[in-house]
Amino acid sequence: MIDVIPVAAGVWLARCECGATERFPDAEQGWEWVLSHPCPDETTDATDVIDLTEPKGCDCKP
Repeated sequence: MIDVIPVAAGVWLARCECGATERFPDAEQGWEWVLSHPCPDETTDATDVIDLTEPKGCDCKP
């Protein structure tokens, strides 16, 4: 599933169909990442659990 959804005030979660996710301070940046994200091959395990309470590469403030 490709999507960018709000998860907290000022935090957006971008999801790629390969299972990769990233957090961004706004939806626009999330969509830019989704649309330019280089997906790995289809053997990627897309079952990783994402802890939305831990910051990871985002200047967002939840």
